[in-house]
Amino acid sequence: MKATRSTERSPKRASRRCGRTALLAMVALLAAAGPARAAATMTYPTDGQTVTLDKKLGFAFTWTLPAREFGPDVYVGDTPTYNPDPFYAFSPFEPFCGVDASSSATSCRSADALPVIPPGTHYALIATTDADGIQVFVSPVVRFIVPYKLGFGCSPVDPGCGLAVQNLYAPVGDVAYPWTYSQLVVNGWFNGPRLTFTFTIKRGSKVLQRLRQTQSSNGYSVTSGFLLYRLRGVPAHTPVSCVITMSGGGLTLSRTVKIKAGAGPKVGAALGFTR
Repeated sequence: MKATRSTERSPKRASRRCGRTALLAMVALLAAAGPARAAATMTYPTDGQTVTLDKKLGFAFTWTLPAREFGPDVYVGDTPTYNPDPFYAFSPFEPFCGVDASSSATSCRSADALPVIPPGTHYALIATTDADGIQVFVSPVVRFIVPYKLGFGCSPVDPGCGLAVQNLYAPVGDVAYPWTYSQLVVNGWFNGPRLTFTFTIKRGSKVLQRLRQTQSSNGYSVTSGFLLYRLRGVPAHTPVSCVITMSGGGLTLSRTVKIKAGAGPKVGAALGFTR
């Protein structure tokens, strides 16, 4: 998992990190024998918990901090163990967010605009230091689950894509196709890797045509749709139904719209928008 670290740090933070780097060997000892005294405790998420994503498809880590421990940093990884070697402290975990030693905050989240933790099972730990930024303390690793989310319209982290569904009708065609046609444009989003659109065109209970398209998403808004030309046995300008289904990660969303049959030499519906 590629996580993006918050950049909201003070100059004091950088100097404290230099001191920490110089004594990373302490991490190896702590990993083998446990912290010298109580380390930070993750309070959200708790071990094994499925997190609740907010409107930006993210969430905040929260913790309690013992006296005389400062500057908690959250590291996130996809395995329950990390490398205690002083040159690769916490690897393959990656820094995700944290707060300055001077701050009394008990939570943090990435400052990045994207959903940097993808759906699935992940692991997190909290690293702290003493007041001098010398002794390093490491919390127990917590396992947590990020759920799948999908929706019609623009992604919460990728706005400006337009309407969820746009139903366009050209009763006399245009220069590129001088016959009647319709165009259906659908915007959706999914925080997983791939979002599948399925379009089922029906007249009454009879299925006339079914189209399917899978696109990469990863939290971004994606667009799919088709052009509808002449339908065999259906007069031009006749309304037919289209069931739009989006699916990914075991989730499914559907809605039904009306679209008018076209005319001309082309038959059926075609994915894309090139006439």
